[in-house]
Amino acid sequence: MKNGVITSINELPNPILGLIEVTDRCNLNCPICFRRLKNVDQDEVSNDLDFSEIIERLERLKRERPNIDPTVALTGGEPTLRDDLPDLIAKIHTMGFKRTEVMTNGIRLAKDVGYVKDLRRAGVSQIGLQFDGFNDKAYLLMRGKELAETKRRALDNLKSARQATILAACIMKGINDGEIGSIIDFAIHNKDFVEHVNFQSFLRNQHNCYKFDLACIFDKESIVSSIECQTNKRIRKEHFTSPAAILPVPEFIEAVSKKPQKQYFPLFHEDCNLTTYVYVAKNKTLIPVQEALDMETLLKYLEKVTLDLNNPGLVGKKTFLMAKLTFNMFQLIKNRIFRKMLFSSILKKEFDPLANLKEVLMISCENYMGEHQFVYERNEKCGLFFLENEDIIRPFCQQE
Repeated sequence: MKNGVITSINELPNPILGLIEVTDRCNLNCPICFRRLKNVDQDEVSNDLDFSEIIERLERLKRERPNIDPTVALTGGEPTLRDDLPDLIAKIHTMGFKRTEVMTNGIRLAKDVGYVKDLRRAGVSQIGLQFDGFNDKAYLLMRGKELAETKRRALDNLKSARQATILAACIMKGINDGEIGSIIDFAIHNKDFVEHVNFQSFLRNQHNCYKFDLACIFDKESIVSSIECQTNKRIRKEHFTSPAAILPVPEFIEAVSKKPQKQYFPLFHEDCNLTTYVYVAKNKTLIPVQEALDMETLLKYLEKVTLDLNNPGLVGKKTFLMAKLTFNMFQLIKNRIFRKMLFSSILKKEFDPLANLKEVLMISCENYMGEHQFVYERNEKCGLFFLENEDIIRPFCQQE
């Protein structure tokens, strides 16, 4: 660490998402972009990171942190400008990484459904589609181009390929903050391929500050308030919590499985993220997880059971403790749908019980730090990092 800034892989407490900028080329020139990128045509290849260099960085990550398994996110620039992206994804999976993500503006996906299918065949876990709503005026201001129709075609192709998708929406005050409800509604009606809606605050820095002022920043609390209003209170403020608040879940799974879980868990700073999970019924009725169970009571109970399971004096009573747990969980979780999902996920011994379940929509609100609000304490807890050359890493909000 230098001057309070993380620089090494080994300094990260909980790396869960490793980003690699596979190119600095981009086929857009977004006014809100916080990176220095080279706007180029599709055919120019000079600034792509070598395939072998990408693999070397990931091999180094495996050597330095063998006990972690972060999602590998390929970004840029615009990663789909690379024709070898499917080969790269396939190779990453053969290295033992379980999850991959491509962060894209969707322009190539809109034009080439075959490329979408190639990515899916290669094993990509999720496509993170930059999706700021349905309004061309907003796209023109934020992305420098009218893109509503392009986004629609990209979504059609992702749906036809049955490719799991995250809608990544940057929300800016006075520009597209009125689109929040429409984005969630689209996700609800397309739950067959949309797994997650990730609302993001505008990350303002030296590259874009002259175009937009601080008044445009819409923080996570403002986003959550808008979600409540624009969903007619079907999803409310109290349904959201910081991921760190549900730490008793991975601690319990660790006690049951005797396999490390906490180092995979997103223990972000409380100011970074708010998240909820919503069950989407076939008739599109919504049941937020907090409506189906008393979360606070459940977490306190899991804490107690975890202490008992880790107590050497109670080793012989593990079967009894698990039977008691099962009975009490049925009492605490009244909704049979969540009861079934929670038990099935606990049996799979996954630290995040509701993630990646086909009936559940994840909604998260990210509060990125711009230069005007950089806090070292938050930076030190970041789980999102750029994997750069040599042993260098850079937490997501840390400036270049």
